[in-house]
Amino acid sequence: MTKVCGEMKTMAKDNAAAYFDFRAAMGGDGSMGKFQDAGMTQGDYVHFNEKGGAYMGDRVVYALWKDLAAWLEKKPRAGCE
Repeated sequence: MTKVCGEMKTMAKDNAAAYFDFRAAMGGDGSMGKFQDAGMTQGDYVHFNEKGGAYMGDRVVYALWKDLAAWLEKKPRAGCE
């Protein structure tokens, strides 16, 4: 997983594409076990259930809104002209 995440990040950078590090957002190494213990996976240590998916969806939305707010702070007239 560590290798795959690193490769995905490099590919995104090389192609000027967005990249969201789900592994880091989950807490890094060993985090899927914590999600499993919290009842947020389908029991296979790989796939989220509805609760886990909603939690991670909230993490993505939070990151998007946070970066949008920072961008708008620098460009307060964005979209107004």
